[in-house]
Amino acid sequence: MYNIIVRILKGEQIPKKRRGKDENLAYMKISRHKYSLKEVCDPLTGEATLSLLYRDRIVPRKEDVKGIVTFFYEKSKGGGVKKLNAAIRQKYAG
Repeated sequence: MYNIIVRILKGEQIPKKRRGKDENLAYMKISRHKYSLKEVCDPLTGEATLSLLYRDRIVPRKEDVKGIVTFFYEKSKGGGVKKLNAAIRQKYAG
């Protein structure tokens, strides 16, 4: 789903007759919610990368979630779930 939304936001048009279930769902998500594609500084790497944003927060891929949680856990020195959750929600959505 993530890759389909990114392709659509980059400007790739998928004809309505050729769309599958996932493409239709992606078009509905984009029309209902505030998704955008911008170059943002990623907190993990410190580099500016083109990222999918939802209400100005980065939407991570499923594969990246474990690394994000680990990064913020080490950064907070095991400060607990509430502190970890608050830190991650400031930068990431989803």
